[in-house]
Amino acid sequence: MQLALGEKPHYRVLKGKEMRDALLSKIIEETKETQAKKGASISSEIADIQQAIDDLVDQAGLTKEEIAIQQELKNIEKGSFSKGYFVETIDLEENDKWTKYYRTDPDRFPEIKK
Repeated sequence: MQLALGEKPHYRVLKGKEMRDALLSKIIEETKETQAKKGASISSEIADIQQAIDDLVDQAGLTKEEIAIQQELKNIEKGSFSKGYFVETIDLEENDKWTKYYRTDPDRFPEIKK
């Protein structure tokens, strides 16, 4: 393999969990880069994120149609972020099934009050 400017990279081929982890890391990296961009310049970063997502879908043996179905089901159940709604808190009853779930991960949900 030779790149456009004549560089000769040294590489290895990732597979399985290592490939999955690398794609997830790439999505995080590109997302952080996107946060620093403004205006039209974010299109390149979004393209990188989309490419990594597409590659992750392929690597998982899924289809874009399967992902679209899951996305639609989640949007029906929980809504999407398209209108900008950001849930800051939720009031739950003590016996609600989600109360136990949230309490099992206090690092992820530090706002949970006992």
